[in-house]
Amino acid sequence: MIEILLVTDDRTAFTAFANGLEKEGALVAWAATGKDALQRCASKAYSLLITDEKLPDMPGLELAKQTIQTNPMINLAAVSALSPKDFHEASEGLGILSQLPSKPDRQEAIPLLALLKNVI
Repeated sequence: MIEILLVTDDRTAFTAFANGLEKEGALVAWAATGKDALQRCASKAYSLLITDEKLPDMPGLELAKQTIQTNPMINLAAVSALSPKDFHEASEGLGILSQLPSKPDRQEAIPLLALLKNVI
């Protein structure tokens, strides 16, 4: 089973996206802060961590950086309003599978899961 940790303090903006992931067979858990996500990742092996662009306690890319320092095998996706080129430069070396739009919907769930399945 694919288990995903979705990190955002704005669950309503991600409800349709999370529903799309679950419809495709993934199990979605939620964390509201980077600190909570790091604690959850320390005690459970998720297939994918998806981080919102801004969290109450840190930027999403900072969470990605801290996550791979403690669990380099975790797959990551990140929400970002940056252009693809700027996102690539900002996230280089973090191993992020996919950049997601600011308010991802059900349509973004399908290709993300297909990409994840190819990786794992």
